[in-house]
Amino acid sequence: MDLTKGFNMIMLMRLDEACLGEETTAAELGAATTAILAESLKQFGKPTISSSADYDIDGHSASTVSASVQADSLGLVIHAAASCAISGKNIACFEFVSSDCRNLAVIAASTVKFEGDAPAPVSPDRLAPACKP
Repeated sequence: MDLTKGFNMIMLMRLDEACLGEETTAAELGAATTAILAESLKQFGKPTISSSADYDIDGHSASTVSASVQADSLGLVIHAAASCAISGKNIACFEFVSSDCRNLAVIAASTVKFEGDAPAPVSPDRLAPACKP
């Protein structure tokens, strides 16, 4: 896998109650993660978004979702995944974006370290975005 070709991006956002309008619970996290990724991708077209999957990052409720969008203005398909975790009253969201779907699993395996916890993958292998052959 060659991460030097095309583009690969990792974006980190911290969202709080002031930004979201209310505190997000673990039960609402999947919908919030989906909405955050959809908002990022809609500038390129109408994204196709997978169902969210809930999991845990070292005791923090988390959710992940993947998507793709045909970016006609760029002449390519953009592949993306978002993983959000609750940390106190905040949500930490990681967006992974690539021009090559196979790279998403690599960049989504980047690690995060919450205070007092060991580093852990943002998105576990079992939830890696599926790519169409």
